[in-house]
Parts: sequence; C-alpha cells; structure tokens
Amino acid sequence: MMLDHALACVEQGWAVFPLVPNTKRPLTPNGFKDASKSVFAVRKWWTAHPDANIGLATGEVSGIAVIDVDVKGGAKGRESLSSLNGLPPTLTVTTPSGGWHLYYLCPQGGLRSRNGALPGIDLKADGGYVVAPGSVIDGKPYEYQDAEEHIASLPEQIIEALGRSMNGSHPAPAPPVGETIIEGGRNSTLASLAGTMRRRGADADAITAALKVTNAKRCRPPLPDEEVETISASIARYPPESSAPNANGNEPSATDSEAEVMPPGFTDDALALDFTERHAEGWRFVAGWGHWLQWEGTRWAKETTLKAFDNARMICREAAARCLKPKIAAKVASASTVAAVERMARADRRHAATIDQWDTDPWLFDTQGGVVMLRTSEETI
Repeated sequence: MMLDHALACVEQGWAVFPLVPNTKRPLTPNGFKDASKSVFAVRKWWTAHPDANIGLATGEVSGIAVIDVDVKGGAKGRESLSSLNGLPPTLTVTTPSGGWHLYYLCPQGGLRSRNGALPGIDLKADGGYVVAPGSVIDGKPYEYQDAEEHIASLPEQIIEALGRSMNGSHPAPAPPVGETIIEGGRNSTLASLAGTMRRRGADADAITAALKVTNAKRCRPPLPDEEVETISASIARYPPESSAPNANGNEPSATDSEAEVMPPGFTDDALALDFTERHAEGWRFVAGWGHWLQWEGTRWAKETTLKAFDNARMICREAAARCLKPKIAAKVASASTVAAVERMARADRRHAATIDQWDTDPWLFDTQGGVVMLRTSEETI
C-alpha cells in the first residue's frame, strides 16, 4: 500500500526516500539527499520496509516548494497563512496534526528552505523535505484535500513575505542576466528565454544564437549544442504572440473568465499531439503490459525511469514559458497537466502497440547487441 503511494509520487516527477514507520525521521543514512525518482530504487526500499512513511525532497529536485502550516500546540500557522494576501489556491495536503502542506511550483534559480519563515509556517524547498501523502502517523494519514487540484506558481510577493533566500535576486521564468544557471534548471531556463524571444518575433536562427551564448556563459555545466538547438527549434515552431501595450500604455489585460479559457495550443490534447510529433518514431506504449518501450538503436527496451513522463514535463514547461497568461501558464506546468499529456499520448495510434506485435517469431531472441536467430545461431542487427 505504501509502495503504491511512493510510486504515485515518482509518477509526478517527485524524488522520494523512506522514513521510519510512524515518524518523520529518515530511514536512509543521508535523508533527503538519498531521494530518488527511480522506480527500481523505490520498489527496493519499500519491499524491504513496506510500512515506511514517504519523505518527499522539495526544491528543484522535485520542482516544488511547500508552505508548511502548523497549528499544533497553539502554533499561529492559521493566522500567518491568513496574512499572506494573494496566495493562489493550489494542491494541498492535510497533515495528521490538523495543519496543511501547500504545494507550489519551485521558482527557477532555486529557493532555499526556511524554518520559521512566519509564526507557525516553514518554507520547504531546496535542502528540505516534507512527509508525502499516504504516510501515516499514529493512525492519522497525510492526505490530499483534492488530488485533482493543479499546482500553482508561488507569487513573488509571497516569496518576499516568507523572507526569500534565493540563488538570484528575482524569481522569474529565467534568472537575471549574468546569473549562473545551475544543473537542474538549464533546460527550463533556456526554454523560457527562447519563449520570450519568440513572443517578440525572433526567428529560429536568432533564438539559437542567443541561447548558445547564454548556455556557454551562464550554464554550469553547459548543455551540448545539440540540446540547445532542440530547445530553440521546439520553441520556434510556435507563432509569435503580440504583447504590445494598449492605447493607455498598459499591458493587455483579460477578464478572469477569458484568462481561464485554455487557448487551442495549450490544451492537454494539443500538448499530447506535440509529444507524439517529437517521439512517434522512438516510443511505443503497450497497454497490455502497462509500460512504454523505447528504441535504443538495436532493440526496443522497457522504459523504467519515467522518461516518458519527463518528456511530457519538458513539453509542458516549454508551453508554459511561452504563455502570456499566468493562470494558464501555471495550469500548463502543473503535475496534473503533465500526467494528462503522458496518458493521452499513450492512446495515440502512432504509439499504441499490442503484446502480440513483439513476439511474432518464437525463434528470434532479442539481445542488447542485436537479434539472434535460434535456429541458426546467426546474429542480426
């Protein structure tokens, strides 16, 4: 049972590690530093310790920051939470003591944890962890208020109110000019920069040139040129969007109802089609087996590291980076949208496959080096 909850976290792209049963204490030697997104590691941990609670490493490793609200023993978390004006609704977990964990997207550039950010409130981000949903203490569970709620972005004013301590000076889709872009934020940051340029009318060549300069000067370590070119080409496929000031000199605005209407290019279906356009040749999903297969050059291999989910997350991050409406951008980048995109892609006829397609000749044996014909012992590629 606890294993299922841990795997559900991994499916969201969150890194987890085991906690001592019925406690918040790490079961592994290095605590949250041992957190993993590997299905193999998670199965190994919870097979050995089936009753272990689940620790969820916060910050860039999982892409989330959590506002931990404590009301136990007279703690003033409820009052402090009420003082945070402009806090958007988001995925929320109720804790056994009656408090809440509010999950938000972790700002690009990093966000450090801070205990006692406000009376009764801790900020859990880089260098921290929370107890994940499904865990139990004294018979009381950590559980979602609404498991379908999307994860919102953490507004600037809220980070400031919590006494932000970030790697950079301003949270934004991309770090300030000149700031080092560390591993874990390179792809999304470059995608954000590319999205900004594309909205202003830059073509693929201009975007590629700018990203390569930024990559060389600011990314540590730099990404391969091929990966930078892939990011540029992906963003450049979309039409530029106008963001010119209106007659009053103000930025264009939309009513709340307009802001919540998902533009055609940002729907789950559109993003799933984008997934398939990029990955149709090298990915198959076998519903009968319940997993993806990836082409490795010589054979189709079972994919066990949630790379398909990560591919979907990259598509959603790129889409959010080019979206001009904050509410829609937050929805597009949410874990629920990423999961929906990956699920919808499974059903696309270019990915869908049946079990019997993979073993049509019992005398052929698949190996890492190629296919062996058992009748003749002949190996082919």
